Amino acid sequence: MDELNKSEKKVRLRLGNYKTTFTNTAIDSLSLKGQLDKGQYIKVMFKNQRGIWLYWSPVKKKKKFKYRFRFERKDYDIDLGEYIKGFYGCEEVLSKLSDIYKKYKEHGKWKSNPKEELLTNSELVDSQKLTIRKVIEKLCEYNFPRKDIEGKLASINA
Repeated sequence: MDELNKSEKKVRLRLGNYKTTFTNTAIDSLSLKGQLDKGQYIKVMFKNQRGIWLYWSPVKKKKKFKYRFRFERKDYDIDLGEYIKGFYGCEEVLSKLSDIYKKYKEHGKWKSNPKEELLTNSELVDSQKLTIRKVIEKLCEYNFPRKDIEGKLASINA
């Protein structure tokens, strides 16, 4: 019986369920019902929007929108941006989500996984960046093209 009690203590306790309406004023008026450890967040569900969640960290004072969807029997999360009062809120999230729907949904079903598509674009950008070593090698190949010209040196100049 002691082993069972020890295993229950290791399980991370969740705070009470937070449900609110999908409006900027409701998101602004969120308040904490207790204490929260550093690095933890609260998952807020919206009553009138299915699939959209708000990940709220009262310690860091950040709120992020995420959309959870199911594609080929697996759950995925898409980051829809961080809530910024007066600049990025519910209307912007819905417009971003409608763009994703137009691009990846057909007749109410997902035609491809938008999460994989977003990852490949970011990986492509990262792969095109040059490392310092490669920049130095290119400068040597081109016989130091900016040695006589004043200004800063960047990887696009090589």
